[in-house]
Amino acid sequence: MKTIILNEKQEKMLHKHLLKEFMQPGFSFQRFLSIQDPLERVQYCNEFLGYIGHGSSRIVFEIDDSQILKCALGKYYQAGCDQNRREWELDKSAHSPLLTKQLYIADDSSWLIGERVIPCEEMDFYKILGIPYRTFTNVDTIDDNYQTQNPDMMGYNEYQPKTTNPKLSFEFIRLVMATLLNGKKNMATKAKEEYEIITTHPWFKELYKLCSQNNVTIGDVNINNMGIAIRNGTPNIVILDAGLTPEIFNKHYYN
Repeated sequence: MKTIILNEKQEKMLHKHLLKEFMQPGFSFQRFLSIQDPLERVQYCNEFLGYIGHGSSRIVFEIDDSQILKCALGKYYQAGCDQNRREWELDKSAHSPLLTKQLYIADDSSWLIGERVIPCEEMDFYKILGIPYRTFTNVDTIDDNYQTQNPDMMGYNEYQPKTTNPKLSFEFIRLVMATLLNGKKNMATKAKEEYEIITTHPWFKELYKLCSQNNVTIGDVNINNMGIAIRNGTPNIVILDAGLTPEIFNKHYYN
């Protein structure tokens, strides 16, 4: 695979040293820690930090180019705490290059500070891992189809597709991996090319390990839950949120 060149903006974002203190004018970490009410805490963050997004139990803020803050909130507040704790413990136990790094966590897990990474597009998945995210009739047209989707990730060198099989894609590989995780081991003969990638490609081998040994849900690994981070000096695809396990879902959402 040819070297991937990042632009200056990406270099600064991905290599910037983690700050020890929040840098937004007027924001006080001590003030943040003193707030006990979850809604008041989020309101305080809304005033000084950049909003990224939210789910059913957590809201995410941008602290700076290298750190994000996840706060539990709402009807499923305790689910948010459990997901924060899960992400923290998973990062510390799995030590996986496919996970975002978790930096600080509240004693009660009500908030979590983690690594800020660049959002990932389908084009980035293909160029970094060499395998299309979706199935394309002609993989040679990927540049034309996706060259405008993620302008921040422009600057790659020319590259050659890793495969000429128009049916091979992450979506198909994920289906095969899900079948393997369900205990059906005959995929070595039924889906030979996908099985070979799962067992030999470093990224897919690590993903299978995360799912099989650390209870990461394969269905949660999709383009909307992926980012780009520097791992061992090169860009790599990482999972943004690995906090919702079947156990947490059943405990808080399935009544």
